[in-house]
Amino acid sequence: MDKAIVVSSIAVVVSFFALGWNFYRDVVLKPRTMGSISISNIYHGGSTLGPFITLTFVNLGPGKLHLESIYIARLSRLRFLGRKVCKIFNAQSQYAHVMWDYTNKYSSKLPISIDVGEKASFLLKSDQDAFLSVDPTHVGVTDSFGRFHWISSKTLQATKSEYFERYSKNPWGFKREQS
Repeated sequence: MDKAIVVSSIAVVVSFFALGWNFYRDVVLKPRTMGSISISNIYHGGSTLGPFITLTFVNLGPGKLHLESIYIARLSRLRFLGRKVCKIFNAQSQYAHVMWDYTNKYSSKLPISIDVGEKASFLLKSDQDAFLSVDPTHVGVTDSFGRFHWISSKTLQATKSEYFERYSKNPWGFKREQS
């Protein structure tokens, strides 16, 4: 075999590998987060503020992440079978947007951009009408691509059990007054 053909073949393979890596890096590979939730207090100069439901998200990279909104969801365990099956068993998924406390000076403000390794912490009021009172199965944030970044279910369950020691459950949805 001619040396020029071998060198050309190797160059073609390397070029396709570079093209594939660039496509993967720019299109497929998006930033990931690690989130946690807890009930906490703030101790500042001898005074105590709180309790707060604290949501913390760390950007694991690669690249900058733009967080948009906080969401909660009650997702059906049958959702992998499709919407029609969930309708039959009345097990549809429900989503809700959580309004963050934009007046709290200790809380991050949404929307926020965080670099790799940086974190954003959101302090939300912990009372009887807090978002945990509806017993969500998932809590998380959305990014600028509309993807959800959910908090691990293990930390969510631990925080919900601590929350329900203090407060009772509320039904999902808004309370409407009858006129």
